[in-house]
Amino acid sequence: MSTSLQPFEAAVTHALSLLGQDVSGYGALVVGYSGGVDSTLLLHTLVQLRSKSTLPPILAVHVNHGLNSQADSWQAHCAQQAAALDVRFETAMVNVVAKARTSIEAEARRLRYDVLLSHCQLNSGVLILGQHQDDQLETVLLQLKRGAGPKGLSGMGMLQHRAEVPVLRPWLDIAKADIVKTSEQLQLSWVEDDSNQNPRFDRNFLRQIILPQLHQRWPSIASTASRSARLCAEQVAMLEEVGMCRLQSAIGAAGTLKIVPLLRYSPSWQRYLIRLWIEQRSAPAPSESLTEQMQQILTAREDSEPCIEWAGWQLRRYQQNLHLLPADPAVVPEVVLMRPGQPVHLSWLGVTLTIDPSEQVASEPYPAIELMMGMPSLRIKPQQAKHSKLFKYWLKEWGIPPWERQKIPLLYIDNVATAVILSDKIVKLQGASENWRLNLE
Repeated sequence: MSTSLQPFEAAVTHALSLLGQDVSGYGALVVGYSGGVDSTLLLHTLVQLRSKSTLPPILAVHVNHGLNSQADSWQAHCAQQAAALDVRFETAMVNVVAKARTSIEAEARRLRYDVLLSHCQLNSGVLILGQHQDDQLETVLLQLKRGAGPKGLSGMGMLQHRAEVPVLRPWLDIAKADIVKTSEQLQLSWVEDDSNQNPRFDRNFLRQIILPQLHQRWPSIASTASRSARLCAEQVAMLEEVGMCRLQSAIGAAGTLKIVPLLRYSPSWQRYLIRLWIEQRSAPAPSESLTEQMQQILTAREDSEPCIEWAGWQLRRYQQNLHLLPADPAVVPEVVLMRPGQPVHLSWLGVTLTIDPSEQVASEPYPAIELMMGMPSLRIKPQQAKHSKLFKYWLKEWGIPPWERQKIPLLYIDNVATAVILSDKIVKLQGASENWRLNLE
């Protein structure tokens, strides 16, 4: 058995070496175990390696999508196989509902990754998948169909990170036919998903109709496409290395993107840096047309306040900065009650506020202490200011974007406006009592 598995073991060992540290430091090797031939052979390969070297515990995770009448029997099969191999087994049921402009196939894949990554996070684990050279060819062709650039045409990487979890695909240089042949020789037991025969799904259309003809005409097509993907990935990595250096000089306060530094670069670099900034903030990549609209914002009038929305996010401009925000911001309460000595976390500002009485304040009962939001028309006068003016004008002077102003709290002590709480400082108001200590973290 070990001889037949040697190339598969070698590929897994090489992939684990890419982690750059002793793999035993991880809490688990989490295998995405569908029960198909790829993940079945992967699980057997890891079990063989476990008997020869020190590996973290193996955890086989099966995601039951409930889309096939055989789904429960596949789950039972996986549980039996894992038990026979003395491998810990976990399963999760997901409810797949297609969303607007998203296929059932894509939504099922998203939910599957969510489950697998959550198990990795819970177990401090590495995710290992059985995707192979033919899967890579399918991915590259689908990306080509979508009009992807070099990043999309890089396909899948042998080592990538999702949600800060290492994801290994050790068999990207191994053909599907070799996986099937070896599994048959070893007389392994796996399940066949009959939905994989349905050409209505894009991957199945490629797998059943297009790829056989490509392989017949060009037998090495999967290998050469894999090489192209690897070369694209190298170019993308070099571009990102330069791009990150340029991006760092353009990052402003609170992660905003400063416009003036971007204007030093060509339009192509401007678009690239905007997309890289969005990617670094873990927001979905905008389309090419949206990216062009974002670039046009750079040269819009300084007093304009454009907004572009996509996939649950929005990009706004205020003064000389771009802001990236969730399209549905968190609900902010109108009033927050406080008690001395008890910290209050203001999640919408990302800060924690504490108020403590000085020695001059008598013991309880303390006066009412409140944070009040949404008061732009109140006239206030900060300490050191020469004149009073409406709260909203002070917020504008302090550079607070219009969409954030309703969220800025005023601190009231015994019904007297005492201070303005900003994300980076506290502005005390004239006439405020000095008998209270405020701390912002």
